[in-house]
Amino acid sequence: MKNDYQIILSKLDYFIRKYYKNQVLKGTIISVTIILFSYLFAIISEYFGNFSITARTIIFYSLVGLFLIVISTLIIIPLLKLLKIGKTIDHFQAAKIISTHFGSLQDKLINTLELLRITENSLYSKELILASIDTRIESIKPIPFQTAIKYKENLKFGRYLLIIFFLGIVLNYFYPSVLFDGSKRIINHSIYFEPEAPFKFIIENDSLTCKKGDDFTIKVSTEGNVIPENVKIHYSNNQFILSKKSINSFEYTFKNLNTSLSFSLSSGDINSQKYTLNILPSPNVLDFKIFIDVPEYTGEKDNIVENTGDITVPVGSKVRWDFKTADISVLQILFNDSAKFNVNMGSENSFNYEKQILESSDYKIVASNNFFANQIILKYYIKVVPDLYPSIKILSVQDSINKNLFYFKGLINDDYGFENLNFIYTIPGQNKSLKQFITINKTLTSQEFYYTFDFSNINSAEANNIEYYFEVSDNDKISGSKSTKSQLFEYKLISRDELKKQKDEASESAQSKLSDSQKLAEELQKQVSDLKKDMLNKDMTEWEKTKKIEDIIKKQEQLEKKIFEMQAENQLSNEFSSQLTEEQKELLEKQKQIEELLNNLMDDELKKMFEELQSLMNKMDEKKMNELTEKMEMSMEDLAKQLEKDLELLKKMELEKKIEETAQELEKLAEKHDELSNKTDESKTPSDSLKKEQEKHSEELEKLEKEYEKLQEKNSELEEPEKLKNFSEEFKDIKNQMNDAKQNLDKNNSKKASKSQKSASDKMKDLAQNMKDMMQQNQSAQEMQNMDDLRQIIDNLVHFSFNQEALMVSIQNVNYKDPKLDEYKRDQLKISDDFSIIKDSLYSLSKKSPMISSAINKEISEIEQNILKIKTDFEDTRIQNVKSDQQFVMTSANNLALLLNEILKQMQEQMNQQQKQGNSQCNKPNPSNNPMPGMKKSQQSLKSQMEQMIEQMKKGDGKGNQFDKNAMNKQIAKMMAQQEIFNKTLNDLKTKSSLSPEGMKKLNEISQLNEQNLKDLINKNITPQLVKRQELILTRLLEAEKSDFEREIDKKRESKEAKNEEFRNPNEIFKYKELNSQFNELLNLSNIELNKYYMDIYKEYLLKLNKNED
Repeated sequence: MKNDYQIILSKLDYFIRKYYKNQVLKGTIISVTIILFSYLFAIISEYFGNFSITARTIIFYSLVGLFLIVISTLIIIPLLKLLKIGKTIDHFQAAKIISTHFGSLQDKLINTLELLRITENSLYSKELILASIDTRIESIKPIPFQTAIKYKENLKFGRYLLIIFFLGIVLNYFYPSVLFDGSKRIINHSIYFEPEAPFKFIIENDSLTCKKGDDFTIKVSTEGNVIPENVKIHYSNNQFILSKKSINSFEYTFKNLNTSLSFSLSSGDINSQKYTLNILPSPNVLDFKIFIDVPEYTGEKDNIVENTGDITVPVGSKVRWDFKTADISVLQILFNDSAKFNVNMGSENSFNYEKQILESSDYKIVASNNFFANQIILKYYIKVVPDLYPSIKILSVQDSINKNLFYFKGLINDDYGFENLNFIYTIPGQNKSLKQFITINKTLTSQEFYYTFDFSNINSAEANNIEYYFEVSDNDKISGSKSTKSQLFEYKLISRDELKKQKDEASESAQSKLSDSQKLAEELQKQVSDLKKDMLNKDMTEWEKTKKIEDIIKKQEQLEKKIFEMQAENQLSNEFSSQLTEEQKELLEKQKQIEELLNNLMDDELKKMFEELQSLMNKMDEKKMNELTEKMEMSMEDLAKQLEKDLELLKKMELEKKIEETAQELEKLAEKHDELSNKTDESKTPSDSLKKEQEKHSEELEKLEKEYEKLQEKNSELEEPEKLKNFSEEFKDIKNQMNDAKQNLDKNNSKKASKSQKSASDKMKDLAQNMKDMMQQNQSAQEMQNMDDLRQIIDNLVHFSFNQEALMVSIQNVNYKDPKLDEYKRDQLKISDDFSIIKDSLYSLSKKSPMISSAINKEISEIEQNILKIKTDFEDTRIQNVKSDQQFVMTSANNLALLLNEILKQMQEQMNQQQKQGNSQCNKPNPSNNPMPGMKKSQQSLKSQMEQMIEQMKKGDGKGNQFDKNAMNKQIAKMMAQQEIFNKTLNDLKTKSSLSPEGMKKLNEISQLNEQNLKDLINKNITPQLVKRQELILTRLLEAEKSDFEREIDKKRESKEAKNEEFRNPNEIFKYKELNSQFNELLNLSNIELNKYYMDIYKEYLLKLNKNED
């Protein structure tokens, strides 16, 4: 029974759920029908009624209320009950509904439920009640309760919905404006809609909002059958006419809006609704600061910038922005239009942001608030000053004596400082580079440095082609240290033959250019002479005259260029000569005098004449042109003669140099042959090696003989050849001795070969001395002759001066009508002829002596020009002018006499000095001043001590071993003391003596050997190797002693000073070479207090100056 009872209850529950489902369905249909009907009714009424805002607002809210009531009552409440939320019908109520539907059921279902309810509490027999319930259930169970609910009954409500829906479709299709306009007015119930008019106003602006402080332009157009002529705007009790932009479009601009305002539009009787223009607060930065934290290594100070965002910072700087703002909720910084960073918000209306800056960038401050998003309110630029690579510029100078020694002057620049500076060189055949550290001031951003390097310290077998450069590194802490290399240099050992060849080429080039210059000067003289004649030619046009002057100026430029090239070649030749030979002091003095003559060829006065000619070319002043051409013709004639004279002097000096060079080469060959003789005598060197060396010496002698023969040929080409002896017999004797030595070497007869070699060496020394004596005699004879000639010239010049003075006195009271005037003219002509003889004599003398300087030529030119004026003044009978011109001649003649007297004194002093030197050369050196014997004795003693110590160490045994060590320590200490004394004596000899280069080289080798021996003694490293080095020291001392300590004392002292220049300030070398320019000014950059911007400009300016000078 119990199961049957549960079935009845389940059926009732199912019925209840279906009941509420039906309620929801019916309610939905009815709700939609009511909503659609009421909505259509409202919008149709509004469309045709055109209600006011108030009426539309009532209708809108009425509709909303109706919709809410209908939906909540008919849909929401049944739906909640379906979900068993709230109170629902119970089983008795469901039974009543079911009983109503099923008539046959009557009250059976209700009674059954009643019986079940009273079962537990009934006073009647329980069994009877249960039996009655079973009977009733059996009769009820077959009945389907759910059929009491029929969904189809809701279709009757759907008919009304369809009718209303159909009506809406018809309206939408035929009268869409009714639906859309009516809906629009009901929904926008608070907005005023104009009554239908001939036209309507349309606001074209997307929105009626404006940023505070901005201008706002209202754009209005009209739409309709009528187009208004004008439109007015009304606001703040004022009205203004809009500007017409087209037939139906109008504009009006509100200026600098700060508060919201209402406005309306009108045209005639047609008025628009009221519009409101809302003013929105704009994002604004009131104040900001930028804190710049620069990297410490730059040495610059941190900085604070206020209210300007364009900044310049060193790379790697940390920059912090602090903003004070108004009406900003979000602040961002946009870099390079790509990366956007949110700015941290601090306290109210304050923001800050920090970033390390590594590259230049545009940046924008982007602000947002409740009304404006991503507004770019500020635009700025950060310029990053990069830490540039350091720069390095190197100048190098080769020592004029020691060609292996180079002086370097460098300029290094960097933004902030340096890490290190190194000199790096690579030896061929080695894979590694060798580095030498150079001390610099790391904090000084621009500085000079000097460095000296001697390539002879590198193994000569490897030092033929060495690549080297300087490398500087900066102190960049952000990107890491950056390095810059200087230009790559190459050191190549120049052989003596190559050096000699270059010297000969430079000398020949200088002579060739000097000869070309002479020809150009003669051509120029002819052109000037032709121009002087053409100026008198009336038929010649101005253009033709100008063209001739232009040709003269071009020719003058060619001459000037050719002379400059000749001077450079001559200087180069002189430098090569100084490298090849140790020239005599007299020869050096003569070389200097000739160089001065060559450098003063184009004097300022001559250049001024050509400048004046160029300026007269445009004016064509015939009088001035005639005077100028007259002067120029004489000057060009003098220049041509001077060039001819200088060419002769240059040839003569070159001959003397080469003879001196040949003599020195013979001496060197003699020394080498001496060494060969010693080797041959000792019989330690292999025979084949001796033969090769002997053949080499023979070839060198053959070259020297041919060289001397060529010199004899060149001598014959001179206008006044030197008296050169024929040394063919001497050369023949030397060659015979060398041949004897060669034959004896072939026969392995070392003693005879050595004797022949020694004889050949002595003969070569004699021949070299003969050549020097020959040149000395020639020079002395020539100087005596020059002095005699000069005395005669001075006497003639004095007579000329007296005669000119006498004539000048004679014509004091003469006028142009005096019959003696013709006689005076003839006397003046004779005096002029006398001066021509003097001039020719001086010209002839100047070809023999370079002491006749350009100052003498100037005075001669002055005399000639004034003599020419006297001649012209006599012809024009300008007697007063004649007198003044004669006075000028007298003055110049006296000046010339003084100059020639001074030269004569110099010649006499030079002759006396040569005689003294000649006498001193004949004297033997004082042995008491020579420390060599004592030094040799000391080193021989040390060698003996070392040998004894090695012997003791070999013989030593276990007994008394401690005693032996103590004795050895004492002996070593004694030897070290002796070596220190020797070292001091050696240094004194190197610094105070006037040694030859060969002798200095030997002493340097001794120093190195002695230093190695000292190290071994300190380390108690007593070995046979130590003794061998000691023997080498003795050998080098013997070789040094053989050097000629007394030869060319003054010259060698200069050589010594130059050699030791690396221990002095190399700046003096560069001053001497005139290589300073703006270099020193650049050094002082660090001492000038300027900010970074102006410092960079100043550096760039000075570097450009230096570059232009280079």
